[in-house]
Amino acid sequence: MDLGVGNILKLHLFALVLAASALSSTVSIAQAPPHLLLDKADFTRLNELARKQPWAAKQRDAIIQQAAAFPESYEKRFGLSSVELPPEGGQWLHYYACPDTGSLLEFHPPDQNVCPDTGKVFKGYPYDHVVYMLRADALEKGTLASALAYRLTGNHADAEKAALVLKLYADKYLTYPMHDNSGKESQFGARVYSQTLDEAIWLIDLAWAYDLLRDTDVFTPADRTHIERDLLYAAAMTVSRANNGPTNNIQSWILGAEATVGYTLDDKTLIDQALDGPRGFRSQMKEYVIDGFWIEGAWGYQFYALRPLEYVAQMSARAGVDLWKQEPNLGALLASPLGVMFPDGTLPAFNDSHTVDLYEEAALYEPAYGALKSPDFAAIDEHVQRANREAFLFGVPSIDGVAMPKLKSAVFPDAGYATLRAPTGDLTAIMKFGPHGGGHGHFDKLNELIYAKGGMMSVDPGTHFYGIPIHQSWDKMTVAHNTVSVDQTPQKPATGKLISWQAEPEFTAATASAGPVYENVDLQRTSIVTSDYVLEITTAKSTDGKEHDFDWNYHNFGVQHADGAFAPYAGFPDRDGYMNLTDNQSAAIEGNFHSAFTMDKDRTMNLWVLGSASQSRVFTGMAPGPDLRVKVPYTIVRRHGASAQFIAVLEPGTTTSAKISSVKSEGGKIHIRGAAWEDTIEIGAKVTYHHVALP
Repeated sequence: MDLGVGNILKLHLFALVLAASALSSTVSIAQAPPHLLLDKADFTRLNELARKQPWAAKQRDAIIQQAAAFPESYEKRFGLSSVELPPEGGQWLHYYACPDTGSLLEFHPPDQNVCPDTGKVFKGYPYDHVVYMLRADALEKGTLASALAYRLTGNHADAEKAALVLKLYADKYLTYPMHDNSGKESQFGARVYSQTLDEAIWLIDLAWAYDLLRDTDVFTPADRTHIERDLLYAAAMTVSRANNGPTNNIQSWILGAEATVGYTLDDKTLIDQALDGPRGFRSQMKEYVIDGFWIEGAWGYQFYALRPLEYVAQMSARAGVDLWKQEPNLGALLASPLGVMFPDGTLPAFNDSHTVDLYEEAALYEPAYGALKSPDFAAIDEHVQRANREAFLFGVPSIDGVAMPKLKSAVFPDAGYATLRAPTGDLTAIMKFGPHGGGHGHFDKLNELIYAKGGMMSVDPGTHFYGIPIHQSWDKMTVAHNTVSVDQTPQKPATGKLISWQAEPEFTAATASAGPVYENVDLQRTSIVTSDYVLEITTAKSTDGKEHDFDWNYHNFGVQHADGAFAPYAGFPDRDGYMNLTDNQSAAIEGNFHSAFTMDKDRTMNLWVLGSASQSRVFTGMAPGPDLRVKVPYTIVRRHGASAQFIAVLEPGTTTSAKISSVKSEGGKIHIRGAAWEDTIEIGAKVTYHHVALP
């Protein structure tokens, strides 16, 4: 095999360093009983718990059934006749998507990668190599399930199945060439996978499986040496190459893998690197957590990073290091989502994240509740009736009925989120104005999402597979979000600033600036939420006196019915997201503009944008949504000049329950009138709000 001179030298150097540290621990660790995340006493306790608690028995049975089905489940899924490892290293999952619809491809043995929406078949590189990645995932999960099942039942066949995979990988691991997502060798590439992120995830599970079986007769002394040296240590070397890697969450998985191998093999060097290295656990807790939120500003990645971080805390606790208490930001990462949660438990699809359901992350709250005893964490666990494996393996035996906390308006000035909740009902608006989010950030400062009447109304596309064009051409673009763009160009990465915050009995208000997202242009938005509507005042001002086109962008689910004499429009540029807008119409609007979006379940969003001294140009049409198979309507209100102000009222309701009859601005005050009431709002250093009943 040709490993390359550089890799051979690195391996030899790494082996020498590790050998020195391992010699002192070989005798004590060689046949150590399980200790990494669970020990023998834990399995006795778990079996007793399953006898007493039906929810625990269900999870125990699921582990045993998964192990019983393996490896036949693996062979059937991939059209194989035996437990054989992938012949080559895998490729990036983000390539494995239908280019037009964004759906994940489906593998049909022996060699077809099929788009479920169109039936189109994709063959060759990189699709076939993504299947190798999927095979590695399946082997990893089957191996861990078999090792856990052995400890729960004593079924020797399960131990043998897991041991076989570990031995096979020890034989083959170093023959896989280093390669990255582009198929080249780089610092961030790996062997079994195309990036250290996936290799680290795989390594954590395989190291834990080895820890569970190491003291059994399925390994000879030579097997143990081979697995420890040629699989676990060698893979730890691979992932460690990417320390100070491209994104923060990847670093979390790297340190998780380093800690797992370190604690498995009693290697202090790896443990110290994972906990106290330049981008180790403690460093991440200090540098990557802002107001309790993950620095990348994406809920998917916040929970993604939490998985290895929790593993490290659990492993360290067994070694006498209580990271839960020493590093309170770990618990803060779990508490913070409650501050930006919509009433149905979902979190806004900001940055490179889909819409995340907090309750689907309940598994992370099981060990956290055991360590920190937060009643909010217990409530999340209770909400899903503890229906996850982690509740069984790492949770407390029982949780006595704990209700979810009452949701409140909240602002997080450094993280850059303002959650405005109506005094009554479920109307919620969340505005984003904080740090960009690094490589996973979107150009959408002052973006706002609105939830009402039991579901999301306004739209953020979130993210699609990174390997298809729409991710760069739409997901990240300013025009794809509910904010303001200038001259049909995207914002620049920047950090905005909270200007004011008011949480009053009748309303909640927040004002924030976008920061330097455009050269010589200031953007500022005030959002006010009452029980009936969202009032949004957005100002854009040129600081050098130059005139610009200012676009107020809004996307809403459903079907749009816009007032005005609209005609087909073909003038958008073929760049910066605008080329993704379709069915485009345009109208010159004098005075106020009104549109209505009708959705399922008889829901409606009524939109008013007040007129200005000059004419507005309004555009409507369709744009990509979170599901590329279903486009969503958009509205763009354009004003030209050295400055522009957009006063918008968004009233959620039903087709028969609209309350607002008129909206106007006079003398610096905004008047919003219903059939039986009128609100008067004035924006100054503070928001003043008066609600009066009409005779």
